[in-house]
Amino acid sequence: MSVPADLRYTPEHEWVSVEGTTVSVGITEYAAQQLGDVVFLQLPAAGANVTAGEPCGEVESVKSVSDLYSPVDGVVIDVNGELADDPSLVNAEPYTAGWMFRVRVAPDGNGDPALPADLLSAAGVRGADQERRLGTLSRQHQHGVDRVAGEGSRGHLRGAAQVGDLHRARDLRLDAVAELAANVEPPSPARCRPTSARACDRRRRRSG
Repeated sequence: MSVPADLRYTPEHEWVSVEGTTVSVGITEYAAQQLGDVVFLQLPAAGANVTAGEPCGEVESVKSVSDLYSPVDGVVIDVNGELADDPSLVNAEPYTAGWMFRVRVAPDGNGDPALPADLLSAAGVRGADQERRLGTLSRQHQHGVDRVAGEGSRGHLRGAAQVGDLHRARDLRLDAVAELAANVEPPSPARCRPTSARACDRRRRRSG
């Protein structure tokens, strides 16, 4: 991604080019890439007052419609009319032919343009982008960890349930065996009629 070192930037990826008390405004190459093909722009009219950090127009692309924020306080003195006929210049040449509007800002006590203190250098906007990407990766990583932990927990619970089922089945089998054993009459050593005592003794000796 191209980030010219001679420009200043907002966290929302508008760029600022300063010449005296005149500030040219556009959006960065990164912003243009994220938007996709730009098909229409609503820009502030010449003579309009704009306020730093406040919406002043819209950028419509094939993907979405996004607010355009003014990076500075001042009065709009010029608008890029070529974008009305060819909005794709924002994608093709975001830092040159794709500029959007110019603002006259008031001078500070030293005669320099009064710019917001939160404008970023090229290095600053790269650092902010890196932090944003790292934050996104961190959230994705944590989501993956939580998902794996959740699946592992569910698998553990399923395994515990299966083990519990086996234990219950074993207990049921043991109970059934015990109940069957309780209902079976133990075998008698001899079933003898009182009138056949001698024969009963012979059967006992043979069986012994």
